[in-house]
Amino acid sequence: MNTSKITSAIFSQSTAPFREGFVLSKISEILSLYKIPYFKDSSGNIIAGAKNQKDLKSKKIGFMAHTDHPGFHITKKLNERDYQAIWYGGAPFNKIKNAKLRIYDPVNPKLSYQGKVLSFPNIDYSREGLAFTLRLNKKQHLDSSYFGAFDFSGMKLKNNLIETRVADDLTGVVIILGMLIDIKTKSKQLPVGIFTRAEEVGYVGCWALLESGILPKTLPVVSLEASRTLPLAEIGKGPVLRLGDFSTIFNSELSIELWNVAKDLAKNKKTFLFQRRLMDGGSCEATALDLFNYKTTGIAVPLGNYHNQGPRGPAPEIVDIRDVDKARTLCTQFALHMVSGKKVERAERKTRLRKNYVTLKKMLKTGNKS
Repeated sequence: MNTSKITSAIFSQSTAPFREGFVLSKISEILSLYKIPYFKDSSGNIIAGAKNQKDLKSKKIGFMAHTDHPGFHITKKLNERDYQAIWYGGAPFNKIKNAKLRIYDPVNPKLSYQGKVLSFPNIDYSREGLAFTLRLNKKQHLDSSYFGAFDFSGMKLKNNLIETRVADDLTGVVIILGMLIDIKTKSKQLPVGIFTRAEEVGYVGCWALLESGILPKTLPVVSLEASRTLPLAEIGKGPVLRLGDFSTIFNSELSIELWNVAKDLAKNKKTFLFQRRLMDGGSCEATALDLFNYKTTGIAVPLGNYHNQGPRGPAPEIVDIRDVDKARTLCTQFALHMVSGKKVERAERKTRLRKNYVTLKKMLKTGNKS
């Protein structure tokens, strides 16, 4: 399944924190189609590439992405058209009044309703959610199982640019699924693909998984994200090797190992591009992994209109399909590299520096002395 087809299948699913069911169902469908084993933890996170927890003990590398995107839950009916709701995750709150909304049926993924924001509190962000009011275009009875987001399409592709309501982080989901499909045809030893819930409100699904102890402490994990564009992290110039996020500097050894694989890809394939920098425009699940003492690094796809924050108010998020495809290629090669057991970069660096030291240590006895 090519990257564009996976992207269309995943991006067309509606999602919000704690309302990721349609995305998780589509992930399960694709994994089953390609006979990729998976299981769910007690919090609904999907762990792919393994049949069960015991099967994880032999794994060499994991890749993590979250399945939610900022959005809201209906909480209370005020009258025939007006409702109270709670918004979870980031958004352009200072320009949100009258923004068009789409409210989704919790059972039928093809059924939805249109509305707009009536009023919103003068607060930037709260992990517990922000209460606001909305008005439906037509009278409709909704209950607390209904949820929604800004009224943008799942996927519009033009000149390699995808406009969507959900690039963060269904892009990471697409990359991991593509990688697992690719490796299924090349190796008997699959990496681990981890699809988490409720990241946008503080890594809640990821934290539940880490507290459960399901993931072995020996498993290095790459966090996949669509992350705000920055200088040297620009749309169309390839995936970004993420050295850290707003909160955390990632593991040096794993980051350099990934860098070497990326450099080899660029050397052997002229069309392969990548970027490398600390991506401090936001935090990602690598921060949670680091707090639990996992070796971790990150790969980010540069993202325009982060959290639907356009220059004049709510706008579709933007990623380049070529960046997504190159990230898939990079993850596939890195997974194969880690599975091969050829992790010699640290040893090679130490050998080179020791050889240099042996050659030059006699010079310490010469020259000026304090």
